[in-house]
Amino acid sequence: MDERKLGFAEFRSMACVANEMVEAHRQVEQQLKEANRELERLRGVPPDPN
Repeated sequence: MDERKLGFAEFRSMACVANEMVEAHRQVEQQLKEANRELERLRGVPPDPN
C-alpha cells in the first residue's frame, strides 16, 4: 500500500503498519518453506518442486 497516496496521517500510519505486517508474514512463510525443505532433506524425502 503506498502510504504517500493517502490523505490523512492516520491512514498513512495504518498503511505503514499494514505493510510491515505483510512483509513479516512473507518472511515467516519463507522461513517455514526453508524449514520444511530441511526437514524433508533430513528425512530423506525428495523436495517438493514448489
